[in-house]
Amino acid sequence: RVAQALFGRHEVDAIRPLTSAGALDPVFVFMKDIGFIDVLQSFNILDYRRMMLPLAYFLLTYIAKILLGVPSMNALPELLFANSALMETLGFNGLILSEGLCKRGRHRRAPGKKPPRPFSPQTVANVLGRFTREESETLLNRLISLMAEKSLLDSELAVIIDATDLVVSDDFKDLDACGTRTRIKKVVGKSGRVTEIEVVERGFKLITLFCQKLRVPLAAKIVKINDHESQSTMALIRQAKENLGGRAEIVKAYMDRGFIDGPTLHEIDEMGIIFVIPLKNTMSVTADARSLAAYGSDRVASRRRTVYKGRGKRRVATALNTELVGIEGLCSYDQYSPASEAVRRTRKNHSPKPINAVPIREWDSKRRKPGEELVYLANGPVDDPFVAFDDYDERSLIENTLHRETKQSFSLGALPQKRANALYAHSYMVLCSYAIIHGYRRYMASKSDSNASLWPVESSPEPEKTVSEQPKPVNLRTPPQPFRGIGTARWRCQLVAQNANKMIVFLDQSYGIYDIDELAALTSIKLKMTDDERNRMRELLKQYDIDFPP
Repeated sequence: RVAQALFGRHEVDAIRPLTSAGALDPVFVFMKDIGFIDVLQSFNILDYRRMMLPLAYFLLTYIAKILLGVPSMNALPELLFANSALMETLGFNGLILSEGLCKRGRHRRAPGKKPPRPFSPQTVANVLGRFTREESETLLNRLISLMAEKSLLDSELAVIIDATDLVVSDDFKDLDACGTRTRIKKVVGKSGRVTEIEVVERGFKLITLFCQKLRVPLAAKIVKINDHESQSTMALIRQAKENLGGRAEIVKAYMDRGFIDGPTLHEIDEMGIIFVIPLKNTMSVTADARSLAAYGSDRVASRRRTVYKGRGKRRVATALNTELVGIEGLCSYDQYSPASEAVRRTRKNHSPKPINAVPIREWDSKRRKPGEELVYLANGPVDDPFVAFDDYDERSLIENTLHRETKQSFSLGALPQKRANALYAHSYMVLCSYAIIHGYRRYMASKSDSNASLWPVESSPEPEKTVSEQPKPVNLRTPPQPFRGIGTARWRCQLVAQNANKMIVFLDQSYGIYDIDELAALTSIKLKMTDDERNRMRELLKQYDIDFPP
């Protein structure tokens, strides 16, 4: 429709350079197709009784800020509001973009000073400051439910549960809502002398249940910074299972030692989830596992790998050896039992549930002294100890993916307001944006046909397969180079480069995106072209039922 109007020299509403709008346009189409735009339009917060603009406009504006990587609220007028093409794509009309949302406070403005258009950054911050923690969390839960409904997640998932600190400054307005923690900090003086000082930190802790293979946060909780992580483990798992709605199943979970809690691990085991978690040095089950590993076991496994250092003539090959021991049926973890049996743990007839362990004798040719081995606790089989060892190796990836990318590329630490509600809304919307980006990238990477529909048509159920034809088990581990090794920041730059020579044309409620050469041909501007360029342009215009002029 827009192409026909341009070719017929009809009046259009506006023509804008694409730039950032082109980078985000397919992402917003993806959000609309999975139904998340409808969720934002129907979303409401109880603290507002009347709004001059629907809440969805403010939410989409803030999501666009996060996706573009705008570092702060003060940079919105120059980096986002000034981009007319992107703002019109978000749904703002020309009147609001030229005159602003309202005339409030105009009489107090200095002569010649223009009003904020469409509104001031503080307006967006004030809206986010009205969200409660539960309302903010609902956004992420609804998004994950939609992604599960659209089959964007695998049927079996291995997840990582980890926490990251959200430390706030001393001028934070809601210090009463924060937790307080004291830690030891090492300071190096000018003379090189190391001094230890106590540092008091205030803030919150973001605990996330994260699927590393898909790079999608399935659930998240925000607690005080001094709260123990294990208190939120089961709430996260239950929320994630509710979000998945039975369309996907959590089969493995990896956690660090901050999540060690016997009744919690027992409940995870009863849910049929295989877990791997490192033990603390002071636990009796750790001492038992080290003793059994030192005095011999029939499940000793070793693996040798070769790494190369240097290049050319200086390239040197080094063989690194890793040796593990698989130990089954340890009964010295007294806390590994239901919470209802806590009063019986000190009795002689108390029998905790047996559990397995994997002591690490040697790691990359670094031999541990007897009694100092690192020990993994696992409820899965340890016939091959390297299965649990490699599984837990996935856990470290969350530090360099979710935590690092959200803080560097999504500005997790740059709050819109120094209030607790603004921190809740900002954190959950950052997680939503992270899930949207990687859900979209995974869909684009899996597309084999550029003209294929977004969601496959449901087909009739296939006949039951025989034993020899059963599908292979799902690979739960992260591929070596997901998304071809391109991170979020670099991917943004590639999108901007791809749309550098494109224009967006608005007509009523529709818009079209065209290359500059294509726009010139539609508007009958004659350009010097080679024969190959003419043939390519003729094929492009044929899809609009337009004959290329000679």
